[in-house]
Amino acid sequence: MGVLGLVKTLALELAKHKINVNALNPGTFDTHLRDENYAQLAEAEGIPLNEFRERFDEQMIKRVPLGRMGIPEDIANLVLFLVSDQSSYITGQAVDICGGWGLVHG
Repeated sequence: MGVLGLVKTLALELAKHKINVNALNPGTFDTHLRDENYAQLAEAEGIPLNEFRERFDEQMIKRVPLGRMGIPEDIANLVLFLVSDQSSYITGQAVDICGGWGLVHG
């Protein structure tokens, strides 16, 4: 909530300068940021890392209405939209990019 408050405040303050401020709320994304954690959990369970990762990801995907994890390109495409003129009338917003996760788990 603090970040959203900051986004809204900045959006109000910077609107007079024609600067838009928005936030991205990412859901589950397929990146390597969790690899170290996955490795520790896989070791604790005594299974290979790739097996743990597949099992974990499979469980996460079942909970996402669009049926897949996000990929970095999904965020990049949203950012490209938000920095383009096509989004010139959007400010002070938090955009969920979560494959529908927030609809059922929010």
